[in-house]
Amino acid sequence: MNNYKLAGAAVALGIAYTGQGQADFGEAIRSGEPGQVQVIVAKNEGDNGSNGLVVKPTLKYKGDGWFASAGIPVVDRTDVDGDSLLERKVSGIGDVGLELGRPFHIGDVHMMGLMSLSLPSGGYDSQDLVNVGSGRINGGASLLGTKVFDEGIVDVGLVYNLREGLPNKYTFRSTAGINVGEHLKAGVTSTLDLVDGDVEFNVKPIVRYTPTKGKHVTVVAGKNSKGRNISVALRVSR
Repeated sequence: MNNYKLAGAAVALGIAYTGQGQADFGEAIRSGEPGQVQVIVAKNEGDNGSNGLVVKPTLKYKGDGWFASAGIPVVDRTDVDGDSLLERKVSGIGDVGLELGRPFHIGDVHMMGLMSLSLPSGGYDSQDLVNVGSGRINGGASLLGTKVFDEGIVDVGLVYNLREGLPNKYTFRSTAGINVGEHLKAGVTSTLDLVDGDVEFNVKPIVRYTPTKGKHVTVVAGKNSKGRNISVALRVSR
């Protein structure tokens, strides 16, 4: 498969990610053994002036036939009321995110079945319009696949999110990139979200720099229906 076919595969598939923080290459691989430390910094700016900053450290463990992770975000949000233009600011610890997965292979394709759980550890008050936590338990199940080529990599995934008190959400995702030199990958990541009959599709550029084996810096930027967003992830495998 040449570079142009590989880059076009993600667009043709239309299958995508967001999940616990940010898309990256190698979703079904998830981490090298025995584990990885990950820190994601995400910045969002709404079209109405709202903005948010999230810093989320996550610990990952990958053992003999299983995978687990735990992460907790620190959130700083400013929301702007569209009618009164009043600002509402909140900050603090958000909801804890947990993952438990089972890696396996189909031929030379890396696969992972993954269960996720979000616990309402963040501050929440139903009387407030803006909160750092969701005030609910959310669960999810994912089936992820990763194919590594000499020229690059392609990831696909199907995610089901069970959200307490809200319509359930289905997400199709893909991330594909080509090798640009020895240390750089560049490509696109796409998400197709289905919620209560509504459909939203987004495509964003993604770049990952790997200075040495086991250390990655990934940048994803773009825009969706809620505004502009950019995230930077640092991942270090032990």
